[in-house]
Amino acid sequence: MKKFKSIVVLAMSVASQILMGCGEKMPDGDLDDVKMYCDFPKVMSLAEKDGERVDIDALGIMDFKLVDSLLIVSTQDKNGLWKLYRLPTFDSVGSILKLGNGPLELAYPLPINQTSLESDLTDGKNILEIPQFDKKQLVSIDLTASLDSSQLIGETKEIPNVPVFPVFYYSLPECYGYMISVDPEKLKIKRELFKDDKSKESRVLSLLNNRNVDSMEDIGVLSSFPVFQPGGSRVAEFQATRGIINVFDYLSDEGFSLVRCGVETDIASSFERRDNSVTIYGGINAYKDFFVAIENEYENEQLSGQSLLFFNWDGEPIMKINLPMKNVTCFDIDLYSSTLYILNIEEDCILRYNFEF
Repeated sequence: MKKFKSIVVLAMSVASQILMGCGEKMPDGDLDDVKMYCDFPKVMSLAEKDGERVDIDALGIMDFKLVDSLLIVSTQDKNGLWKLYRLPTFDSVGSILKLGNGPLELAYPLPINQTSLESDLTDGKNILEIPQFDKKQLVSIDLTASLDSSQLIGETKEIPNVPVFPVFYYSLPECYGYMISVDPEKLKIKRELFKDDKSKESRVLSLLNNRNVDSMEDIGVLSSFPVFQPGGSRVAEFQATRGIINVFDYLSDEGFSLVRCGVETDIASSFERRDNSVTIYGGINAYKDFFVAIENEYENEQLSGQSLLFFNWDGEPIMKINLPMKNVTCFDIDLYSSTLYILNIEEDCILRYNFEF
């Protein structure tokens, strides 16, 4: 036993010396297991001249998503919030969702990245579920049936246990649901996992919910946005200002915090970045075998560039793509055609690039 303890102590000492020798210390993490990334085995850069502007008639683009052979673009057009286009020709196949108080109408425009998508491989259906917190409801749209019949097909469902300040709700397979809200009493971000409309205990979520601030005006420092592994049970949730990506499995209840080398993740450093309008990450997307985050790069506290960081679900760096612009807020990847789509928010347009993954 003494020999075993000596080996453990020696191993910890060696690991500590390695980190110190690299000039890095282990940063703060929300979860017990903290992984750092510094370099990527593959780095490539896109040139702006190689991008092709997608020819669509959507204005006031909020974000977009690729769903099978469709490009869905969410806008602020109250008579057709989401525009649908057929890939790869971008022929319009109409629009869905309107503002109003009628059946299957929305109270406010909503980005599609706040909508859950469930694909039923058995019957080929794509179901979109859109939270409407004012009514404590989900607007559930059968996208496949709607396109086949040229009319909106769907229903409304109740959202269970809606808190006072809900922020995000996502429907997951096997009757699971994921809720994020603001707890104004404890001054924290609260995450909840539901199974069959009942709250389910989670060790990982309890750890993530531990952080709090001193006032409501500071709560934004803790704000986070999750994405979910298609066909799997993993979640990648990034905190833009703190510079942490928490990755966990909601079924196994295991996870880790992913942090870039050189980034201080303590609250004081996060406040300083907030005060200087600095965010480490600008967006995230999830795929079956990996997830991708937009990384913001700064010089003298001025945004100087952006890149896409690819990680597998174990947190290992795969690839980095340097983007030719610094105003990208949304992206998606067509894995079948190796095409990257990015939203240039300043020019209100979507660009596409061919790249080898």
